[in-house]
Amino acid sequence: MMIFDDFNFGSIDANDWIEIQGGVVADNIFTPLGNDSFEDYLFFGLTSNTRQRFAESAPVNVSGGGTISFDLIFGNGSNGGENADSGQAEDVVLEYLTTGSTIWRAISTYDTENYIRWTNIRENIPTAALSSDTRFRWRQVRFNESSGDHWALDNVNITNTPLASRNSITDDFNSGARDLDDWVDLRNGFVTDDKFTPQTTSPSDDYLFFGLSGAGGQRLIESNPVNVSGGGTISFDLIFGNGSNGGENADSGQAEDVVLEYLTTGSTIWRAISTYDTEEYTTWTTITENVPNAARGGATRFRWRQTRFSESSGDHWALDNINIDGIQTSSVLGSYGFAQDDSYEENDDLLGAYDISNQQQTWLEDISGLGIANDEDWYQIEITEGYENLVVDLQFNHAAGDLDLSVYDADGNYIIGATSITNNELIDTILPGDGTYYLQVATQGDYLGNTYDLWWDDLAV
Repeated sequence: MMIFDDFNFGSIDANDWIEIQGGVVADNIFTPLGNDSFEDYLFFGLTSNTRQRFAESAPVNVSGGGTISFDLIFGNGSNGGENADSGQAEDVVLEYLTTGSTIWRAISTYDTENYIRWTNIRENIPTAALSSDTRFRWRQVRFNESSGDHWALDNVNITNTPLASRNSITDDFNSGARDLDDWVDLRNGFVTDDKFTPQTTSPSDDYLFFGLSGAGGQRLIESNPVNVSGGGTISFDLIFGNGSNGGENADSGQAEDVVLEYLTTGSTIWRAISTYDTEEYTTWTTITENVPNAARGGATRFRWRQTRFSESSGDHWALDNINIDGIQTSSVLGSYGFAQDDSYEENDDLLGAYDISNQQQTWLEDISGLGIANDEDWYQIEITEGYENLVVDLQFNHAAGDLDLSVYDADGNYIIGATSITNNELIDTILPGDGTYYLQVATQGDYLGNTYDLWWDDLAV
């Protein structure tokens, strides 16, 4: 069962939802999502005598992965909704509950300041949420006023089609909107053609503008995953306002610069590629960056983010003609024409296993970089007595080469493996005892050079 509900018939589709508390279908609170002033949405705020506000979906079979997309808005006192206060935990969290579990776990939390315009959000369903009957819910963490602290959802879509990594992204915004297939998240930016001096001789050349977004929050755009396992380039046009080019001045020396960042598979830490100073880009300028080695992977995301802005309706900047072009190779070649090794070699067999015993709950990327699967890779771990529940997460892009994950005991006896033909592998098992064990990452076929990230932990039993 998949779920889609746009609430446009003035009611909630009972087949899509198990429970909704504190929410009603409305069309007259927030500024319309589109041109249709009768666009309905699921509104939370005009209900009293309830202790919670949430919408919980019916169970969905996402055992093979999938995506969640939806439109979100918070009230700020000027967009039609009563202000959902910042810094008072009035955010909304998206959570999941898997088959047989009683614990709701968070996918992401959405800050009240970042979504004061209708914003489309897409999330990959995380590996830990994959099951045949997963439920999802949107929940306001707290609210101070029974008839205030407004927020709303629209166009909720849960599918079992994973958000695929693509080989490139190109968006010139000339359709009057961003391409939703290219972007995961946009905060406080919109497409226009009338703020800055035109990019070309045509005054109808659209671009992505940041500046008239209301109080607080962040200004950023984040790409969908891109396969840059062999490297690649990122090019784009950038301009900052300076008071004379059509845009309000983005002040120098006040950290109102824009930073280009990347996020690799399995990591939660955005890392900078380059920072662009407000004073250096006051005319439209084309910038090209090489994808750094540390950003290479089968599903890397990129984002442009203003580090800060001092005026809610000022400190202008804009992007145009964004092109992320990944290079995909069947083998990551070094300068001598053979496959590059990662930092964990030579760990081609059990005797040469790289010791990560003291690095529980730590991704390889944060130890010495991603692994590169040119042959068998072995890692040694130590299991503590009473903590024989082993969890191992192997993250990679299947399209760049299939990888399998296996566990062996200290004598080299096979214990368990994960050998799907999709992205990523996960092992969650009870081992027969404590002591030394080995993790094996093995590439399948002749398609070498895929990068991967690995994480493990031993849990109490």
